[in-house]
Amino acid sequence: MVRKKLFPLIYFILVPFTIWSSERTSRPVQLQLVNFSGVALGYHISDSIFLGYTYVSSMDLSLEPQNPTTLYGQDYVEKMDVEENQDQSIELRISPFDSGLYFSIGGLSTGRKYQKVTFEKRNRVLPNDEQLNATAIFIETEIKPWSGVGLGLGYMAIWDFGLSIGLGMIFSPAQLEPDVNVTADPEMTDADKQSLIERVEKDFGKPNPSLGYLAIGYNF
Repeated sequence: MVRKKLFPLIYFILVPFTIWSSERTSRPVQLQLVNFSGVALGYHISDSIFLGYTYVSSMDLSLEPQNPTTLYGQDYVEKMDVEENQDQSIELRISPFDSGLYFSIGGLSTGRKYQKVTFEKRNRVLPNDEQLNATAIFIETEIKPWSGVGLGLGYMAIWDFGLSIGLGMIFSPAQLEPDVNVTADPEMTDADKQSLIERVEKDFGKPNPSLGYLAIGYNF
């Protein structure tokens, strides 16, 4: 019974890699919608070489999670504001196989990333074990824009009637240091702020600049 369930799952995963992307040169111009907020345009120079540009537009969201939500060791997140400026890439993709699997190298530019988390006014305990009575906390993290060389990996399927679907990512091994700012109501001491900043830096980490994309479009 387990084998009967497992086989269709494995087949479903592997089928995309058996697609013969024979329309790379007969339909060389590729135009796609990316992440439902951007666009990708490119040209298949040959069956194995593709040059393209990807643009993902800015995002501005305000989220109100269901309580109690915990983040950075503090519970009861009231609101989370997220801003992400546009990301762009220029890629030279190499497809060494007949399937749509490709590797790429190119230029990557990631925009400013900003997040502000508002925690409800409640009794709290900080990472340094300091007790705070009826305190609201505001944590802001920012990653500055970055530009440099990126490496990519992805998959692109192109059907004979022109439909194309792709999934991939271009990224850099560089690590970006977040700027963290903590404020509170009522105000807390510098030592208490520093203990919370260190916790945020530990949880947030040092992300790599990257642009991940799910694309669907048409080849001409």
